[in-house]
Amino acid sequence: MYDTIECPDWFAQWVVSYGRAFGISAELTDTMLRIWWPAFHMARFVEADFTRALPALVGAENPPNWPREHLGAVNRALRAAKDQRTRRAPEPSGSGRPEARCAWCGGDGWVSVPHPKYLANGEWVAPHPTVTPACTRCDRGERSYQAHCETAAAERRPGPMTIDQYEKLVGTAWAEIVARHEQAQRLMARAVSATDGIDRTPNLTRLANAFAMPK
Repeated sequence: MYDTIECPDWFAQWVVSYGRAFGISAELTDTMLRIWWPAFHMARFVEADFTRALPALVGAENPPNWPREHLGAVNRALRAAKDQRTRRAPEPSGSGRPEARCAWCGGDGWVSVPHPKYLANGEWVAPHPTVTPACTRCDRGERSYQAHCETAAAERRPGPMTIDQYEKLVGTAWAEIVARHEQAQRLMARAVSATDGIDRTPNLTRLANAFAMPK
C-alpha cells in the first residue's frame, strides 16, 4: 500500500546527491525511493529538512556504512532539521513559565488521528491508517502549523490540516473511537497471551487417558 506514495522529483534528486556522497548501492537507492520515502512523508519531513540534513550527514565524524546505519543517520539528521525549522517561530511573550502540556498533542504540536476514509459507522476499520493534523489548540501546535504553512506556500503545495478542520469533516467522536480501538487491542492481546499459556500447559486428564489406553 505504501509503495503507492510516489516520491517527488526533488527527493529523487536528493537521493542521487546522497548516493554520490556515500557511494550507496543501486539496491539501497531503490529502497530509499520506494520504502524510505513513504516513511519520511508520513513523518512530515519537507524539502527544506532534506536540504539542511545532507551537509550535516556528509560532514559527520562517523559517517554511515551499512544500510541500517544510513537509515538511522538520515532519520536523526532529518529530525534535527525539522526541530530547528519548527522552532524558528518566536516564543510567545509571557511570564517565562514553561507551557502546560497539551492534552491533545502531548506537546509536539500534532495529533495522530484515524484517517477519515477508514471511519465507518463509528468504527476505525482496518488497516487503521492515521493522518496527522496540526493541533491549533495550543501555542506549540499553532507555531508548528504556521511554519508548515509558510513552507507549503513556498513549495506551492497544500498546507497541513488542522484538528478543527478534521473534526468538521468527521465529527468530534474520534477520541472515543480510538480509545475503544486501543482497549479492544489490549483485550485481544490478553486473550492471546492467556490462550498461549493454555497451549503450553499439559492437559493432565488427556495425558491420563492416553496412558490408560490399551496398547
